Amino acid sequence: MACNLFGNLRQPEDLDILCLTTEWEQEALKSKLVALNSNFYLIDSRDPTATYRVLWYLLTDTDSCVKVDLLFPGVLDIPSIPGSSITRANAYHLPCAPLSLVLLLKLQAWNHHSEALEYRYRAKQPTDARDIEALLPIASKMGLQLRSDAVLPQSFVSKSIARAEKFMRVVPSSRAFWEKLGMVEKAKPVPIKTVLPMRKPGEVQTKKTIQVTIPKSVVKPSSSGVRRPGYTYDFDFM
Repeated sequence: MACNLFGNLRQPEDLDILCLTTEWEQEALKSKLVALNSNFYLIDSRDPTATYRVLWYLLTDTDSCVKVDLLFPGVLDIPSIPGSSITRANAYHLPCAPLSLVLLLKLQAWNHHSEALEYRYRAKQPTDARDIEALLPIASKMGLQLRSDAVLPQSFVSKSIARAEKFMRVVPSSRAFWEKLGMVEKAKPVPIKTVLPMRKPGEVQTKKTIQVTIPKSVVKPSSSGVRRPGYTYDFDFM
């Protein structure tokens, strides 16, 4: 849901509620939400041995429903954030975690799902990736600097950097956004240097031929007009 609030066009399939207090037990908090808002409702788990009930929320404007998960700091590596960081800067003016946290939690979910043993969790990874790709330009346009974001604990940021590097290996086109967000250093271009022979004072300049091998990583192969990588060519210099 938070991804949608920040501009991701995908219709949300679940609603994650981040609880900033440990005053309530999860099951008691579910019952409290149902009592306070009739759009919340509980159903039995599909697991007959489960001791909990599943919380859902009815979206009246679309006549659809979404599963609700209550998230607590410290569980599933979710960091604790100050209540003052909650924002209502979205189209619905709903209280929402800052985009910096939403993006990096989505990145964490993508990573966790990639390492999951059960297929039902691994199957969520492509959707996670699309959500991340949708949020990256939004965060970049907002000028976020994730490394220095005061809301995010540094331990969480450090883990997120490793996850971002992993994500870039899968989605290389995302690198420019991670660079702009300060998560990875900008890639430095490899310079191609040509060294010409030095001429001594008074020496008559003569034609010299040197051999240069063009590395495969520098020039893409071409059938016409471009020197082919991996081959050695003679270059004449005066």
